[in-house]
Amino acid sequence: MEQMKTPDGDERERTFAPARGTHAARADAANSRATSEPSQDSNALPEKAAEQQSAVLSAPGISAAEGETAPAESGPTRGWIAWLIIATIGVYAGWFGPLQLLLPSQALEITGGVGSEGLLALVTGIGAAISMVANPAWGLASDRARLRSGSRVPILLVGLVVAVIGMAVLSQATSVAPMVIGWGLVQVGLNGPFAVLLAFIADRVPEERRGTVGSLFGAAQLLGAVTGNLVALLVNSERIGYIALAIAVPCLVIPIAVIHKRGRDLATASDSVAFKWADVQLDHTFVAAFCMRFFLNLVNALMLLYLLYFVMERLSQSKDDADDTVFVLTLVYVGLAAVAAAGGGILSDKMHRRKIWVVYAAVVSAAGGLVLAFAHDFGTLVIGTVAFAVGYGLFLAVDVGIITAALPNEKTRATMLGVANLASASPQALAPAIAAPIVATAGGYTGLYIVTAAVGLIAIAFLPMLKKIP
Repeated sequence: MEQMKTPDGDERERTFAPARGTHAARADAANSRATSEPSQDSNALPEKAAEQQSAVLSAPGISAAEGETAPAESGPTRGWIAWLIIATIGVYAGWFGPLQLLLPSQALEITGGVGSEGLLALVTGIGAAISMVANPAWGLASDRARLRSGSRVPILLVGLVVAVIGMAVLSQATSVAPMVIGWGLVQVGLNGPFAVLLAFIADRVPEERRGTVGSLFGAAQLLGAVTGNLVALLVNSERIGYIALAIAVPCLVIPIAVIHKRGRDLATASDSVAFKWADVQLDHTFVAAFCMRFFLNLVNALMLLYLLYFVMERLSQSKDDADDTVFVLTLVYVGLAAVAAAGGGILSDKMHRRKIWVVYAAVVSAAGGLVLAFAHDFGTLVIGTVAFAVGYGLFLAVDVGIITAALPNEKTRATMLGVANLASASPQALAPAIAAPIVATAGGYTGLYIVTAAVGLIAIAFLPMLKKIP
């Protein structure tokens, strides 16, 4: 790791300087021997140099044509990144197609409209609890599979099979039990490929490129949610919707499994070391990154949770009119968040800075909360939504880059990323418990969005603990 001088004379570590891989080190050593070792027979010098150069070029990861390190050490290809994004869209389509449209409609059919909210809360609550256990479990299985066989792909494929079975069960569900079982299987299954896809980034993307790739990964999650909703909207039957997703999700996800096998992960010192439970550990950097992630995801959950009811009250709209308004606001939110994520990620790589973008995200999100707290017309609602969207997008721009840099051990990447994903899943479960008492009291929606603004600012408090992250 290099030391660099700042304008005021302080020395700082250049954390984004690409680390040279083990193959590159062997190449340097061989070249050094070729040029520095004296030969007692001058006629033998060309022959000896040729033999040593041949040894350099034959080392794993060295290009025979140019004597340079292979692409495995420089990161993934554009094709690999494209298929990673497509796979992420597929996973999130499988989650949000049912969650936002198919499951609510199915609950209405099963209950006849009486108690549908309670059934939906039961199904999604059990699903959320399952997801919080499933993601770390898949991550642990993924780490062990990689160390034993060199590949995480089997975990991805097994998870897809489980998810497809769950969608098949949901397509035939006409009572509560099959609905709960089916959604539980979907949650278990889709957490498999999601855990693997995030681990792929840590395995193959150099740290100096994780801002760009991570931001695209975040944008793909937003696009996946929209894609799932579109699939559900295009069909007039829950049964057909589940079947369509059961076909579409594997088609979008499986190609990355094929493409990934053709490349090579970044070399690490622990690749050949056996997995040990002692390797699963926490440190203050990871805990700080987890907390920062938790609070900014909680902001997003609180903002969206009661948006429909908020629009109905503040704009005095009927439910049908409010549905249309929320749809417009959702499109604004998703579109701007995706753009902010992609743009912020690229800039964070160029600037070699991550934490400052979290500050921007928290401050802009807090501003959005304050705007919505006092909004009473459509225009002000749009302004508040725009601020929330940009803030959340800026967080997504550096989220993956920060959490992968905070991992305490290279051998437990997927395991700890699964733990880190609890910071994304748990806010969805906690948001109702926080929001409901505020809305039900004198605080109302004004109090809810003021609290949401404060929650965003809390995330900034954990940044000083991320000392090894720029």
